[in-house]
Amino acid sequence: MQKQQQLQSKVHYYHCRRKLSFDYGKIEQIGPGIRRVIANNPSPFTFHGTGTYILGTGSVAVIDPGPDDAARVRAAYALAFSREPSDAEQVTASAFLTAQAKAHGEAQPGEKAWADFCHALLNVKEFVFLN
Repeated sequence: MQKQQQLQSKVHYYHCRRKLSFDYGKIEQIGPGIRRVIANNPSPFTFHGTGTYILGTGSVAVIDPGPDDAARVRAAYALAFSREPSDAEQVTASAFLTAQAKAHGEAQPGEKAWADFCHALLNVKEFVFLN
């Protein structure tokens, strides 16, 4: 079963003599200072999935077509904690993003609200550990 899931999460596509290869939900370096995450939402509109791009190192710019906030929250938890958020965490995250968007004058959670959310995730006790 796990082997089948691994096969489904890996995508190879050959187009115009160019190989596109990626794992869904995994941050991959695709060029100098350019990283990409592909969402597992293939459709005629998104092709193999929606791409989010992270530009730079240290202080970065994120280019994301959004706006499926629930899926983005799940992806953030998967990247930070290697697990799905609980229902209560999902509700709290949604409320936090809405409040932060309002605080930043955004109509919906945008770059600043999501940056605040990611900073909050990296500051929870679950992420901090001692050797």
